[in-house]
Amino acid sequence: MKIKSFMNTFLVFTAIVLLCSDAFGQSTDTLKYKFDLQIGGQRKRGVFSQTSLRVTSNNKLENKKLVFNNQSSYTYTEVNGNNIADDWHFRSILTFKLKSTERILPIFGHNYFKNVLYRISNSHRAFTGVRIIPIKKYKDFSFVAGAGYEFSNYSNEIFINSPFLSSQRDFGLAFFGLIGKHQIGKQKIILEYNFSSVQSFKEANDFSFWLTSGLSVPIGKHLFLGLSYDFRYRNVHLVEIPKINDFLMFNIRIKLSN
Repeated sequence: MKIKSFMNTFLVFTAIVLLCSDAFGQSTDTLKYKFDLQIGGQRKRGVFSQTSLRVTSNNKLENKKLVFNNQSSYTYTEVNGNNIADDWHFRSILTFKLKSTERILPIFGHNYFKNVLYRISNSHRAFTGVRIIPIKKYKDFSFVAGAGYEFSNYSNEIFINSPFLSSQRDFGLAFFGLIGKHQIGKQKIILEYNFSSVQSFKEANDFSFWLTSGLSVPIGKHLFLGLSYDFRYRNVHLVEIPKINDFLMFNIRIKLSN
């Protein structure tokens, strides 16, 4: 029922955007938008039964001075009747475009997620830093770096590689990221990747890496078939959770922009 309700919500939202995109594009002279929705999943029955759903959305609003990016994802996985993923992730970043430079831009952001595997009930991370565009004509390739603060609640309190016993972990942090999007060949195949690393100021051993990447092949003006890969490494984690976890899935992708 949870999957059906979630899918119905996303399908209604997608239909509204598809129907209204032309009118919205005509009525906004200075405001630009990009809407990118990916839906993927799989189902198996038999000795090993599995149901998986992955929905991701990358949206962008831009005017002359401000750029707002939102990345949202929902993952649901059930194996032999056991729920191993019911995860949400929201990342919002506000970028200021300065007249003095177009290649070093200040950013402010907020990150929220909950994760069944990592036993995270809820996590909030506020951060600020800079976005650096090393090659001016390739604005889709950039670095981000800065600092922030994280407050997280877990369902357990015993962590590997950490002397602290608590179901609440809060600390200042440093972060670094690499973001890229490239078009391959005349078929307009899209390769995208987003790598980020976080280091806690509280504990030297508390660091993590997260890579999300995808390849999309167009089958229409707004429709793509794709493959997405998610890789995570965390050095400080709860007992019985491995350091490395990854996720591979095929998907259908919808892209709109003006």
